[in-house]
Amino acid sequence: MFTSHPWLMLAVMLAMGLAILTEALWRWRKTRELPLEDIVSGIGIGGASQLVAVYLQVPGLLAYDALWQHARWFDWDTGTAALWLGTLLLYDFCYYWLHRAGHQIHWLWALHGVHHQGELYHLAAGLRQSLFSPLVSWLFYLPLAILGVPPSVFMVIALVHIAYQFWIHTEAIGRLGWLDQVLVTPENHRIHHASDDVFLDKNYGGMLIIWDKLFGTYAQRLDDHPLTYGTRSPLRSFSLWDANLQIWRSMLRQARALPRWQQGWQLLWQAPGWWPAQTAKPQTTETTWQAGAAPFRQPQTPAAQAFLLWQLAGLLLIGWVSLCINLSLHTGWQIALHGWLLWGFSNLCYRIGDARLATRREWSRLALLALPLAAFSLVMPDWFYTAAFTTPWLLLSGLACIMSAARLWLLSGPQSAHGKISHH
Repeated sequence: MFTSHPWLMLAVMLAMGLAILTEALWRWRKTRELPLEDIVSGIGIGGASQLVAVYLQVPGLLAYDALWQHARWFDWDTGTAALWLGTLLLYDFCYYWLHRAGHQIHWLWALHGVHHQGELYHLAAGLRQSLFSPLVSWLFYLPLAILGVPPSVFMVIALVHIAYQFWIHTEAIGRLGWLDQVLVTPENHRIHHASDDVFLDKNYGGMLIIWDKLFGTYAQRLDDHPLTYGTRSPLRSFSLWDANLQIWRSMLRQARALPRWQQGWQLLWQAPGWWPAQTAKPQTTETTWQAGAAPFRQPQTPAAQAFLLWQLAGLLLIGWVSLCINLSLHTGWQIALHGWLLWGFSNLCYRIGDARLATRREWSRLALLALPLAAFSLVMPDWFYTAAFTTPWLLLSGLACIMSAARLWLLSGPQSAHGKISHH
């Protein structure tokens, strides 16, 4: 929906960026540490998930619309406040069960777990989402279509719900009194993200905490019990692909160690951590979880920090243009552009851990963009030089090539002095 209102989406992106910056400055003032790599990784993983969602959410929206068109029980006046408030309440109820299933069913946890891998709790970490979650999340909202909630209303409520959940991913806001007893607040959601035994599988609500109180999953921190964030199998990486594939890889290793294929099917549907009795569990090289363990860090040099921020800004700008402006591109070119951006977000996250390999990958990504532009300028010079100043995506693509090549050249010099950083 934001794609039809590009300036509204830009305003939202700028507001989120300002909030992330403000929180980062608060963290710096409090701890004298600024986990830039964690912040950039969170935004990069979130940006990549939004690109992929453009395509993966289509089947769900089509299914919702078809069900509403042919199987709805009621017709509602979209101008009534009761419809909007009722839809918000029912949407939050459906979200509670989607969220709870994402923690209790192993293959759904493989999707949702990406959101929990961050070992620091901040606004950018809240943007982390799986690339593949739109494939299944829509199933939990189909009852709204049967009840007659129009697709337009459903989409607005979905955006409101997503926007609400952004602000609760912070440590900068403390307890909020009676609001903590009704709404999902930062205090309630911090408990949900904690991986300590006492807080596991608690506080699933999206906007209202009342669902957790009704269904026995509510927990509150009555003292200053320190919280350990992250998952029980720490990721120890900022890579986009490691984040999205970690739990799937673990499930595959476990399935191979099971003596019967029926147990592999059970592994998919049981809760994470399930293992059949009297069956030896395979050895694992995964990092052991420890309560109160220091968060995983990969500190960057000043040159690397400047590169990460510059590349992130460029990717977000081109991503905004590609998603919001009517580019009049053939579908194939649009997909290619989004693939190029996805590769960019991948390199952005990858560079945090292995700068040399990420630099080689980035040069190849630039070549894939620069070569077609050069070919167009030679084969169709009249069209190219006219379009370059009238088509936003072409102008931005050329600028992206020039700026990225310049900063890559600077970072490749001997003074950059950052290569592969140890994970330990």
